[in-house]
Order: sequence, then structure tokens, then C-alpha cells
Amino acid sequence: MAGLGFNPNDYEPHQGFEPLPNGDYVAMITEEEIKQTKAGTGQYLKFTWTVVDGQYTGRKLWSNHNIINPNETAQQIARQEISAIAHAIGRPAASTSEELVNIPCRITVRIKQEAGRDPSNEVKKWEAIGQQPFPAQATPVAPPQGYQQSPGQPAAAPQPPSGHTPPWSGN
Repeated sequence: MAGLGFNPNDYEPHQGFEPLPNGDYVAMITEEEIKQTKAGTGQYLKFTWTVVDGQYTGRKLWSNHNIINPNETAQQIARQEISAIAHAIGRPAASTSEELVNIPCRITVRIKQEAGRDPSNEVKKWEAIGQQPFPAQATPVAPPQGYQQSPGQPAAAPQPPSGHTPPWSGN
């Protein structure tokens, strides 16, 4: 018999999470990991997303992207999704998954329902905060007023209007 080491009455019972409602959220990748596919024939990049603003601050979502896969279509889709993420966070030249971590963007979340499974969330779209919808490279978007980027530096995430300090700003 193992001791618990705590009193269960001291904690609110956790019954799992309902999926987030369909909608747009400000979130960022807080963890990244490369994993083997179930079949062992490829690898996927698993991102943990954390909502950083609004009613659902702190909630987590996950997305998987087949970066190496015998199915060329699956691999192509994953690479396009990762490109969309990199563009949305201002890191289109990223060469490692670590470069995509802790930079907020706007994500579109949908509830998906698969037969025999509980409903879950799926991240469907990635956009820069405060800019027009992705793909940003199709039509150039003017930077926020007063914004100056140093040559050779990655684009910084746009800042919200004064008087509002987002949780990811560290202030």
C-alpha cells in the first residue's frame, strides 16, 4: 500500500476538460517534441499550445504534424502547417522547432468528433496577432505604427493598444 502524501480534501476534484469552444484564441507553443509514428515509419512534431489571453488563459491544446511520413500528402500538409505557424509568429526562416516556442499568435480552434472518441480540439489556422489573415506573404501588411525592425532581426509580435498588457509580455 502506498501513501498519497496529501489530503484529497485539499484539492478541487478534476474531471477532465471539455474541448474549447470553436473560435479564435491567442496562444503560443509552450512545448515541442519529435515523436515516432505508431507504425514506426515516420516522425511527427507534437506541439503543446497554451492559451495566453482571454477567458481560457492557461488551457492547453495539442497539434501533431507529420514531418517525415511515407505518405507524401500527409508530409506536405504538415510542412505547410509548420510554415503557416512560422509565418504567423514572424519566424519564417526557422530551422528548428525550438525557434517556434513562446511566441504568441492567433489560432483558430475547432471541435472534432471521431467515432468512438470523446470530442477534442483541432487547431485549424494560424495568424499573426493584429494583422490580416494568413498567408501574410500573399499581400504585404504594413507594420504597426511606430514599429521599426532592425535589419536581419526576426519580426517581433505586434503589441496591443496601450493600456492593455497581455500575459505573454512579461510586464
